[in-house]
Amino acid sequence: MRGLVAAAKQRGIKVGILSNEMELFYGKPFLDRLEIVSDIDVLIDGSHSHILKPIRAAYAAAIAAMDLPAARILFVDDQFRNIAGAQEAALQTQFFDLRDPAGSFAAVAARLRIPMENAK
Repeated sequence: MRGLVAAAKQRGIKVGILSNEMELFYGKPFLDRLEIVSDIDVLIDGSHSHILKPIRAAYAAAIAAMDLPAARILFVDDQFRNIAGAQEAALQTQFFDLRDPAGSFAAVAARLRIPMENAK
């Protein structure tokens, strides 16, 4: 994931996280040590906003924070209900299959037009 995020950022692509319960699930001490968080442009965590996917307001907050038209944002998630919510908010979507992380990362890279050798 770090390679893909770095490759995206090198191409001027903003990277954000819209999570329902990131801090609640992992805990603040773990997140403080998670280096990739410092590479993220936008982080919206339902642990603090109390607005959870697939509620439309969660996607609206992410779109506003990314400061991009919805159609220019690729939303990636491992739950179909969140993908459906993102599609209702006019976001591009990519399902992330947890059973095939390598394939899912490759699919995201392809959608972003990032060669996989640059995303490793």
